[in-house]
Formats: sequence, C-alpha cells, structure tokens
Amino acid sequence: MKKVYVVVVLALSLSGCSGGPQAASGSGGASGTGTPEATPTPTTPTITTTTPTSTPTVMSKDEAARAYLAAVCVSNVQADKTTTAIQAKPLDLQAAKTEAGALRDAYRSAIEKLTDEKMLWPEVVKSDISALADGMYEDVSGAQNVANQTTEGNLIAAWNGWITPPERAAIAQKIRLKLGLSPDTTASCAK
Repeated sequence: MKKVYVVVVLALSLSGCSGGPQAASGSGGASGTGTPEATPTPTTPTITTTTPTSTPTVMSKDEAARAYLAAVCVSNVQADKTTTAIQAKPLDLQAAKTEAGALRDAYRSAIEKLTDEKMLWPEVVKSDISALADGMYEDVSGAQNVANQTTEGNLIAAWNGWITPPERAAIAQKIRLKLGLSPDTTASCAK
C-alpha cells in the first residue's frame, strides 16, 4: 500500500511571524497602508483507491449441478402441488387458483436464476440452460392463465389446454445428464 504524505508549506512574511496587531490586521507595513497578505490555505489531497474486481469464473460441473437444482427444484415441487390441488375431488377453485399463481411465480424465479448474468454456466450446458429458460416463459403464461380463471370448468379447460412441449423435458434431462444429476426430478429435488 502506498502511503500518501501531505506536506503543507505555509509562507509567512517577517511581519506576520510576530502575531502582533499588525499581523492580525493584515496590513503590510509600518504605515498600515500596505496590501493584505495572502493567507495560504491547506489543500486536502484526493486519495483514490481502487477495489480489485474479481474475474468471474465459469462454474465447475458440481457447482453448476447445485445451481441448476437450486433454480428448478422450487418450480418442480410447486408443479406437483398445483397438480394435486387441481386434481382434488371435489375441486377447491380458490386453492387451485392460488397454487397456479404460486407455480407461475416459481417458474419466474427459476428463469431469473437460470439467466442471472453472474451465473457462468459451463460451456457444455450453456446453450441448454438458455433454451430451457426461454421455454419456461410459456409455463409462466400457462400458469397465469390457469390462475386467472373464475369457474371450475374454465380452470380445468385452461389446465388441460396448457401443454408443455416434450422437447422441453428432453432439454431438462439433457442438462441433468451432462451435470451428472439423477433423471428423477422428484428425488433429486427432495434432497
């Protein structure tokens, strides 16, 4: 660390050194008709410090596996809860709508975690993660549609009409395989 030394040099005139009335009044001579002396002002140095920025590093396979589960498990668990609520006999419309709204929020949270710029995914899964996150926007819309329904019939129709493309499940399994995760989405999220 560099040390900064501040040296302040004050120029004092011979007449100002005594500290007498003449110095206090600021007059420059015995006659009192001189020009006032300039009083030097100390300057405060500007100290600039730089905080070293760490270079982000790509996650290891194990780190990526943990980050992936942290991103998707909440939505996987919530999808099971929502399915259970919607398949309940008799259907509790308000509970089903609440669970669908929670599912929408879980999908949104998963997307945010998967696409966080600070998350540097390994190259082997980077494009798969991006494709999965892009596809999950449809799930946000599907869950929102179910949550917006006001009748049992419309809610069931919205639920049954919401189809997740099979290729999205394939992308998720591809990521799991590449990261060494179990293909069982329920078991891997229960840990």
